[in-house]
Amino acid sequence: MIVPDYIKPGDMIGIVSTGSRISSDIIEKAVTLLKSLGYEVAVAENALSSFNQFAGRDEERAADLQKMIDDDTIKAIICSRGGYGSLRAAEKVNWERLKKSPKWIVGFSDVTVIHSKLNKMRIASIHGVMPKYFLDEEKPSVSFNLLIDALSGREIKY
Repeated sequence: MIVPDYIKPGDMIGIVSTGSRISSDIIEKAVTLLKSLGYEVAVAENALSSFNQFAGRDEERAADLQKMIDDDTIKAIICSRGGYGSLRAAEKVNWERLKKSPKWIVGFSDVTVIHSKLNKMRIASIHGVMPKYFLDEEKPSVSFNLLIDALSGREIKY
């Protein structure tokens, strides 16, 4: 299994919407939280787009994910939420770049299709919390803290 490099403060984390649309306030809170921990954050161009129930058209979501995969400054990609549509975007992505420059991809629910693709390529990914669930009563959730520990290579304590 290829394990991407662990992230550290100062590294760039990308947020992309591969499926269903998401509200701007959730993304804004996620960006603020990640920046408060010392990370740089890049939000995909179409992350807040809307086309029916999706975060933009299939081609737009796929292009956003491709840009994040191809951008060597981005060390981890976190999908904004599950829902529906990730398969439709994932089918349009060229995944070969990840073999040469692996990076963490995080998400669950509909994002599982992306984990399946990465698993077939023998690249580790994290079936983990997404921005919609980063906060619990305006404080970082237990799941968010565990995600940061996993991305950072720290021992996970349950």
